[in-house]
Amino acid sequence: MSGRLSSYRFRRRLLWLGLAAVALGSAALVSILFWNTGPLKDEHFSGGSAQVYVEPTVTKLTPEEQQAIVAIAKRFVSMAVTRDDPESAYDLAGPNMRTGTTRASWKTGEIPVVPFPVDTARWRVDYSYEDEVGLEVYAWPEPDAGLQPTLFMMSLVAVGKGDARHWLVDSWIPRGGRPDVLRQRVNHQTPLQAAIAEQNQKRYGGSMSAAWLLAFPAALLAILIAVPAWVMLRNRRFARRALRS
Repeated sequence: MSGRLSSYRFRRRLLWLGLAAVALGSAALVSILFWNTGPLKDEHFSGGSAQVYVEPTVTKLTPEEQQAIVAIAKRFVSMAVTRDDPESAYDLAGPNMRTGTTRASWKTGEIPVVPFPVDTARWRVDYSYEDEVGLEVYAWPEPDAGLQPTLFMMSLVAVGKGDARHWLVDSWIPRGGRPDVLRQRVNHQTPLQAAIAEQNQKRYGGSMSAAWLLAFPAALLAILIAVPAWVMLRNRRFARRALRS
């Protein structure tokens, strides 16, 4: 075997085979760790009819309907979003917003509604279907709140039939989906801001850094560079020894 290692051609072939093995092994490791993250399980299909998504029909609101919907939205904002009367806002909350809550929990203010000290607001219909309406609400905070004006997205759903049909608020979120868009204009916090920050931290938690995602590519790159370099240095040493001999 020592005789074959003394051959420059054999060592060169061994180098290329080693590089190919490292590349194939790295590709296999990446595919195992990242491309196939879901657990393997058997798929079972029912014999029923397939469920096909049907896009809801777009409808145009009459001025009277739009005025009534905006009036409900304004009441909800004045009671739930500002936390002035969250218990009464329970009657205006839709099924999705009530899930996991009770009237008693709404009375305490622990509700799935991002708080905001709304002073004034502008309203615009974003979309309207037969049983759902979306609103864009551009809200200005109270002057001493230290917050920037923020765009919120609100959806309302229709419940009941006939004369009992009415609209309820089913969602209220800042544009972008997270309350960290409520940026402050001042360095200090008012008591209201502290309460908002504490509640949002409990609900959404801190942001997790994605720097750890670079660890594996960096290690792989180091291996791809270090292994060929070590092989080349080793071959040079063998070549120098052969020349000296």
